[in-house]
Amino acid sequence: MPDLIWLLSFCSMIRGRLPQHPVESLWRTLIANHSSDQYPSPDLSQEFGLEIVRIYYSHLLEKSLESSTTDRERDLVFEDILEHLNKDLSLRQKLPSLVETRRNLRRQEDSRKDSFKHDLQDLLARRPTDTNKFRIAAKYRNRSIFMTRDNVLGLGPFSCAMDEVWLLEDARVPFILRPKPDSDKPTFSLIGESYVHGIMHGECVECDEEGVVASQFKEIILV
Repeated sequence: MPDLIWLLSFCSMIRGRLPQHPVESLWRTLIANHSSDQYPSPDLSQEFGLEIVRIYYSHLLEKSLESSTTDRERDLVFEDILEHLNKDLSLRQKLPSLVETRRNLRRQEDSRKDSFKHDLQDLLARRPTDTNKFRIAAKYRNRSIFMTRDNVLGLGPFSCAMDEVWLLEDARVPFILRPKPDSDKPTFSLIGESYVHGIMHGECVECDEEGVVASQFKEIILV
């Protein structure tokens, strides 16, 4: 199953720090909230939704997936995306539901099945060209998507696993640090910088009424 579709299974777990739909948190994380030279990215929900539809339906066309082999939570998120696309987009023909798609792909009559596939492929072809930016954007930036213990999404180095996200004093981005368990003092290896959705503008740093940082930093050792 394509990575973007697999990620939809986790949408119900996402607990972003911003008042956003989990799907929006997902697509903004995938592109590190950048679009060309714009930060934060303008709303690309429709583009992302169409890319999800393209990938999922292309997979269905190739595999003729049976409903019993799919993940229920992922399907619910996908149907929610479909509902918004059909409501918001001025498509000449509505995108079919998953139930309708699977039913038509299971038809025994080759002529009717081929006709449905042709109509669906025609619908998938009518999409904005800039949806390409969502095609596993994290992979092509040498980054791996991760979820923190608090279910917040982020992008970090491929090698990060069971590490910690740290805000370092005077640093412009969060960093991934790996604890050294056998050290007497707090000691870490520097794994690399990261993007963590919802904390890129100091949201985790406490300030007083005058804007002075009130959060307590502690000394650590980097090796």
